[in-house]
Amino acid sequence: MAALAASKPVYALLWTATIASTPERPLGELWSDLDKLNAYMVSGSWLSSRVDGYVRSIEIERTPSGWHPHAHTLLVFRNKLSRTDAVKLAREIQARWLRSADLRGIAASAKGQRVQVVPMGQLSTVVDYITKSHMTTRSSRTPGTVTPAMLLGSAYRGDADALDLLTELERSSYRRRTWQPGGMLTRSSSS
Repeated sequence: MAALAASKPVYALLWTATIASTPERPLGELWSDLDKLNAYMVSGSWLSSRVDGYVRSIEIERTPSGWHPHAHTLLVFRNKLSRTDAVKLAREIQARWLRSADLRGIAASAKGQRVQVVPMGQLSTVVDYITKSHMTTRSSRTPGTVTPAMLLGSAYRGDADALDLLTELERSSYRRRTWQPGGMLTRSSSS
């Protein structure tokens, strides 16, 4: 929040990007696919030439369909976008993501991508959401979905399956970035 306050954005979008999950694919493979697509999105200044700053957070959940790593990216702007420009950017983001996934043989669908306007008065709520600073132990809106905090609680109570999933999560997250700032948020966060 300090970096956001220092950069004084006047407009923001929240972009959620996903890839398909299947029960048989291990988390490490899925996360590698997600990382490849995220790297492509920022390559050649493609993203930073369209936004003034961004911060990306990787969220991991375990659903009945398997592991579900996905990215939440807060895009911020120094100037207000027109509705037309915001819709155009959202479509460009989605098209680039899906084109990159297709070129790399990574399963992703338009249904799993979402870009929405963030009212400036709700920035702190969005930051809490994407950083999961509350590390929820509540059930997800998707029945059967568990968070790492929920897995930890289950493992602590003796659930061996939850412990196995936590071990996979720990092994898969080794040396991975779960937080990435860019543009004016990089400069603001280092000052």
